[in-house]
Amino acid sequence: PNKYELLIQARGFIQRLKIRVKHPFMKQMRPFTLNDITALFSWVFLGHTVWLVVGTTSFLSFGLWAANSLQFQEWVTHKMGHYLTLSSEAVVVFESATPNWKDGKIRLNNVHVVCMPRSEQRKFQQGLQEKEPAIVQGDLLHGIELDQDELTPKAQKRLKRMPWFDLTIDSVEVELSLMRLMEGKGIVKSADVVGIRGIIDNRRAGWNKSAVWDAEAVRKSHIPGGFEMDRLVLEDMSVVVYMPKGFQPFPFSIIQAQFSRLRRQWQMRILTLFYDTLCADKIIGSFDTSLFSVHTPQLEKSQFGVLIDKSMREQGYQRKSRLRIEGVSMDHVHRLGPGPPQWISSGTMDFCADIYIPDEKPPTVAQAIFQVFKQSLPQSIIIGTGTGQEITLGDTIPASAIIEEQDDNKFVMDIDVRFKNIKGVVPLKIPEFSYLNSAMVRPVIAYINHNRTILPIKGRIVMSLETFNGAWTIHDSTLGNRLNECITTGLVNLVSDQQERNKRLKQIGFWSFREMIRNIVSLHDTLHGSARGFWTYLGQ
Repeated sequence: PNKYELLIQARGFIQRLKIRVKHPFMKQMRPFTLNDITALFSWVFLGHTVWLVVGTTSFLSFGLWAANSLQFQEWVTHKMGHYLTLSSEAVVVFESATPNWKDGKIRLNNVHVVCMPRSEQRKFQQGLQEKEPAIVQGDLLHGIELDQDELTPKAQKRLKRMPWFDLTIDSVEVELSLMRLMEGKGIVKSADVVGIRGIIDNRRAGWNKSAVWDAEAVRKSHIPGGFEMDRLVLEDMSVVVYMPKGFQPFPFSIIQAQFSRLRRQWQMRILTLFYDTLCADKIIGSFDTSLFSVHTPQLEKSQFGVLIDKSMREQGYQRKSRLRIEGVSMDHVHRLGPGPPQWISSGTMDFCADIYIPDEKPPTVAQAIFQVFKQSLPQSIIIGTGTGQEITLGDTIPASAIIEEQDDNKFVMDIDVRFKNIKGVVPLKIPEFSYLNSAMVRPVIAYINHNRTILPIKGRIVMSLETFNGAWTIHDSTLGNRLNECITTGLVNLVSDQQERNKRLKQIGFWSFREMIRNIVSLHDTLHGSARGFWTYLGQ
């Protein structure tokens, strides 16, 4: 009998329900066997597994919709906030989570992210925070009241390692992918963040003045599952940043920012958060009333000393990014380190940097196999020091070519710095630099004060990508030291050029004065008849 005949013969709702369920699967009416049950279970399990892996966002969106429909919204938000707290080492609380079916994302509303002791959080809310907290013997938590759950070793380790912040976010839309989580890249594929307000407390950074700064020691190590997003968009961000050593708090704002990639730590190519920020597609914002932007400029067809579009790609660079900062106060420039920037007591600085981004294509299978065999084979013998040569069966290979082959991708930054309305002072203690002689300090200060209206400096910084391994700040990557060195070298070159120019002008002036006196004497002798010409000597 067919389906309709069975429905006519059925009596009651339960029998009709059994017919409607069994007939589409079995095409007949008989009891379920073990094979039928296992096949049905496998089909349902496999279908949902594929749905979860391929469409993680839509799967979780359906779960959120079902939970919200069944009045389980508070329980779901609590569990999701607890999971985000454990994974991010910061307390994450949000009001609601709703699916955005149109864009295929999950929307979190009114998110509150805190990584700070509750006592310090209350001080900031009441405006009673200290300008420069007292740190005794390197104890970052000295004099801070901690709650019972903050006294655990794990919580104290987190408070000492992580930066402190208290942020509120209007909305966060995320796109999830379980495949990325299994690859160790984090479950978040892309995110759109709108409306960030709050504070960033960095007053307890750099407390150990006796220890030598080691940039490699403070860089972040790789953590499996750390975030690596393919796309991040920030809009309407405004926070207040508190810096150490009693530095004046300043506002930091981002009008709009778009990142094509943002990684905490990428294990394969070891590039990190700070590098991805420099290579962002677009950032427009301000800090301490100074406008800044990161964008991709139009390349000139030809310009002396600058890589053009064609040669840039031939040398392994995929694109060019430009960082521009207008009217930076010298108080921020002083944080680059000791040197001539700290000798400028007042004024502003305009900074423009062209960043050449290396091509980060993953190695092919043949290149990976060749690299494995190259590492497994015995190492070549290099004799001598300096420009030694590698011994091979054929021609010798210069050692410089070997070094370039090991690290061919370089971070290149062409900087254009312009100091405006500045005033230089002689430092009380002259630091020792390999690129700055102590005898050049006073000439540098004199040159700064003589050209106080505008002082342009240009230079190029070339760094290895290894220096960005785990770097989150400009100091962790040693880029601040390189900038300081480049500015100092530029000032020294300008002073040397001026001294050489003055020396040549003096020589030219002395020669001109000597020739003028000689011509005057010759004219005087000619006018008074005492000059001896050609015919006089010929007659003798």
